[in-house]
Amino acid sequence: MIRKGQRIVTLIMFFLFFVAICSLFAWGDDDTVSVIAGNFRNYTSTNNAWCIAASKDTAYAVWRTSNYEVWFARSTDDTETWGDCVELSVSGENSSPSIATVNDTVVHVVWRRDSSSHYYLYYNNSFDKGETWGTAKNIADGTNQIKDTPCIRATGSYVYVVWTENDDIYFDRSTNNGTNWNTDQNISNVSGSDDASYPSMSTAEQNVDVVWEHYDNGKTDCEIYHRRNTSYGAPLSWNAQTNNISDDSTKNQRYPCVADANSFIHVVWQEDYKIWHSRSSNSGSNWNERQLHAFSNQYYPNIAATGANVHVVWANVVYITERGNREIYYARSYNNGYSWEGPTCISSYNSVNSGNPSIDVTTDNQDSDKRNLYTVWTEEYSGIGNYFEVLADYEQYDYVVEYEPDKGGEQMISGSVENETGIANVIIFPNPMSSVTSIKYTLAKQMHIGIQIYDIAGRKIRNVLEGRQIAGTHAVTWDGADENGMQVKPGLYFVISNGIRSSKIIKL
Repeated sequence: MIRKGQRIVTLIMFFLFFVAICSLFAWGDDDTVSVIAGNFRNYTSTNNAWCIAASKDTAYAVWRTSNYEVWFARSTDDTETWGDCVELSVSGENSSPSIATVNDTVVHVVWRRDSSSHYYLYYNNSFDKGETWGTAKNIADGTNQIKDTPCIRATGSYVYVVWTENDDIYFDRSTNNGTNWNTDQNISNVSGSDDASYPSMSTAEQNVDVVWEHYDNGKTDCEIYHRRNTSYGAPLSWNAQTNNISDDSTKNQRYPCVADANSFIHVVWQEDYKIWHSRSSNSGSNWNERQLHAFSNQYYPNIAATGANVHVVWANVVYITERGNREIYYARSYNNGYSWEGPTCISSYNSVNSGNPSIDVTTDNQDSDKRNLYTVWTEEYSGIGNYFEVLADYEQYDYVVEYEPDKGGEQMISGSVENETGIANVIIFPNPMSSVTSIKYTLAKQMHIGIQIYDIAGRKIRNVLEGRQIAGTHAVTWDGADENGMQVKPGLYFVISNGIRSSKIIKL
């Protein structure tokens, strides 16, 4: 029988090991975005909308304060510093902001405004990277209908907004960068006592994809619905709505978020406090669903995609003995969501609670082979007067041209992705190593595999393998040297298998 003291020690050791693994990735220090004079509490929006947008060399962020004001800031040095905060809100209570950008110059922001029992959607834009802003204006029809949780996206001169209004999902668009707006469209048309909420939207070429959560009569079941428009949001170009994103219609599927890239539609959501992902390669007719990771207590996922690279962030409760706190986690897929790397904690592992993360990805301004990832989230400093701040983080990575683990070349797959297996039976011998150690592993199928050595500080020491290998048992060796052939110091080193969710420790 394991005693309580042993159990606590085991939990602490597991936590420290997990922290060490999470530190192996290249996310930087958390940076404060919401530097506002006065005693404000600052909040990012829920996951259906994005509170960060990035293009080329600039990242933009929006949030609301406890005084129900909407603020904006930008960074031009990979979130290290942020410029002066700019208030965009008008009189009344302003909340739920969402942001989008086009070509590193035009910035669009939408938010909810309540005033004298009337409910509005307000919009503003900037054509000079947020240096100056126009006049905020109401863009939704009607004033007495309850409007909430807006999401904004943009392509070229087209700007799109979706939101919840009286238990339905509404959509509107502008074809001239927000100067004029069309008549609102009800795209959910729920019946009876059903209701729809938390819409999320993505755009690719001329397609507009919207997902939302749909509660049935009596609120006993919540499913994710999807609808696609094939002509830049034109009123008569909406496909029929479907609810086949998830295989299990008996579970409550909530807080969806959608991204389009590489002819795939990607949707993530929260189901039984776990994050799930589903993708479609045929405009939403068929979907392949899987749980992202086997964690529990996961909340509010947000997604971004570029080419075959898909990125997800979420909030996750991490338990340490008797106390728990919530951190921000990140996972990446290099193959259109077919398989996923292991999760990485990108917040600071402290006594605060983190939540409502957003993520965006853009091509680096100096090197087109690299991609820049930007995230923002809300940090709750409960021990400092119930103080809330908006933080940001950044990572740059080498863009990976797509590969599919079960196909040769660089083909995309459109069939089932069930029964995906990766690397198994990893054996390191001898361990502790002397002069050379062997890393032996088994592949269940032909796939792309990368094996790297990291030190305890998270620095990559050696890339020992990178490429495609056939199914079967393989082995590589490490001689204790770094990339320059220099012997490393005695200590603990980590073997990380990229994209395969596998890690081992070597003691030297």
